[in-house]
Amino acid sequence: MEPGASTQSKSASFSRDARGTRPGKYLLNVGFVVACAALLSGCFSPTYRCRYKLRIVVNVAGQEYVGESVRETSYKDPQDWFPSEGGLIVTQRGEATVVKLPGGRLLVAIGRGINPLPPSRDIATWPWDGTAPLRRAYGFGPQEWSGGRSKALQEFSKLHSGPPVPIADSDLPVLLSFKNPADPKTLFVVNPKDLSGVAADARLVSVAVQPTAEPLFQERIEAELPWVPAVLAAHGGLDGKRRSSVDSTKFDILQELSGDDFKFRAKQ
Repeated sequence: MEPGASTQSKSASFSRDARGTRPGKYLLNVGFVVACAALLSGCFSPTYRCRYKLRIVVNVAGQEYVGESVRETSYKDPQDWFPSEGGLIVTQRGEATVVKLPGGRLLVAIGRGINPLPPSRDIATWPWDGTAPLRRAYGFGPQEWSGGRSKALQEFSKLHSGPPVPIADSDLPVLLSFKNPADPKTLFVVNPKDLSGVAADARLVSVAVQPTAEPLFQERIEAELPWVPAVLAAHGGLDGKRRSSVDSTKFDILQELSGDDFKFRAKQ
């Protein structure tokens, strides 16, 4: 083979490799590094825990009935590692809030919010965060993040007492009740402006959140809804079916809700 031909062949081979294999490997490695860095930012970012008490007051025929539960929102801020990252990593722990009413009826505020998008008053797929109105009321909202979001959350997490903050009707958690509290399949959604389906002459007086240092998981939910542990253990919907066995194209509240909506135990 002539020397010129051998050199041309090697040059062509190198050029093809440089345009193909090497950039491909480079992009793959960069993608792997970025994915690992994003994962590590979530794992090693400081966790800011904000604990609060949700208090609901209902009036029935002139008598007030109160239900309370302790909940906790935890924040991880990826901006500690990646300043350009926008979102917070948010998890929730705690229990649903139960108000015991006459005749054995219950009003229950679960760990979900109301979806504000059409169709209105649907149950949201994301958790309800009771710290949002607290942060706004106590001066730790987004407008105060100019000095550093993590710093604001760190200071907010030190707040363990203070006056209650009322929740506007538009920010309420989902309210439920049961025709028979012993049977989760008798569940129905309650309109906060009309509690007549729960108890005669009943009306919602107030819903408020308050910073607290009280312990989580005081086992109040099991006392009122004894089926919650079994539903949690089954890892399925309130209808007893596993999530993989239901039709995901059709909304069914008994399939959508699970034990995690009544006792939320996000890993910390």
